[in-house]
Amino acid sequence: MIRSKYIIFDDGDKGLPVVFSPLLQHNQVAAGKPVISAGYCDVRVKIEGDEKTTEWDVWGKSTSLRKSCRPVEDKEILNQYLRYDCL
Repeated sequence: MIRSKYIIFDDGDKGLPVVFSPLLQHNQVAAGKPVISAGYCDVRVKIEGDEKTTEWDVWGKSTSLRKSCRPVEDKEILNQYLRYDCL
């Protein structure tokens, strides 16, 4: 698993995810734009039969933005936008 940070930006809909290096602060990446939630994430390969896909997990909170992760909603958004099939 690879630990990263993420932000869900307010796009007027469900939200737009951005995943980035843990070396950056959440507020640096947010740059004053509206944020719904933020925290930590990692991606792992999920194997179902012969198919391999990625699956994201989320947890924690951003102290610099004072925003927490929303475990169910954020995971769904990251998986919707950033899931891919592994070859």
